Amino acid sequence: MTILYFVAYSFCYMVSLLPFWVLYRISDLFYVLLYHIIKYKRKVVRNNLRISFPQKGENEILAIEKKFYAFLCDQFVETIKLCSITEKGINKRMAFEGLPEMVSELENENKNFAFLYMGHYGNWEWMSSYSLWENDADFLALYKPIRSKVT
Repeated sequence: MTILYFVAYSFCYMVSLLPFWVLYRISDLFYVLLYHIIKYKRKVVRNNLRISFPQKGENEILAIEKKFYAFLCDQFVETIKLCSITEKGINKRMAFEGLPEMVSELENENKNFAFLYMGHYGNWEWMSSYSLWENDADFLALYKPIRSKVT
């Protein structure tokens, strides 16, 4: 482990000990920094929203854009929280209505399944910490690396 990694992880761990309400205030500051000062990829995001929602006017696009950046900053601090969040804390914040029962039913019927696909909304990084079943389950994220010249 390099010293830089140790320092970065130690900092993130200490930040993760802060309560959620403080982390969300930090997220609000990140939003101002990212959206209003740095203007991180705003043209790309706005163009993608225009393409995705051609029926929406500029005011609606701008509102969605701002909500996206606020959501992105919340995701950032929630991911840092993973350094110290307890099992009880993660289970309190994630709910899957009907899913545990469906999985139990499949197991009781001796029906095997290997994959469970989920939508990409919310902090899916938390899934690795969520105890959905009493037995052991592995959660893996599949992704395709970005090869954009913009990033």
